[in-house]
Amino acid sequence: MHEATAKYHSYLLRLWQEGERRLWHASIHCVQSGEIVHFADLEAFVAFLRAQTAPPRPQETPVRPERKK
Repeated sequence: MHEATAKYHSYLLRLWQEGERRLWHASIHCVQSGEIVHFADLEAFVAFLRAQTAPPRPQETPVRPERKK
């Protein structure tokens, strides 16, 4: 889907209950890409949102060997 560096996300969210235990399920439709993602429970949906909105990780600077003078 989108990288966490994106400044804007737009989704159509669908929520419904299924089964005897009436567990909540979710799906999102990404407006930008058209992709649809399904979630078995709300915890998975929240984890997805956190990943999508997490601050970017700083890139590691490669260690260069010191030059001898």
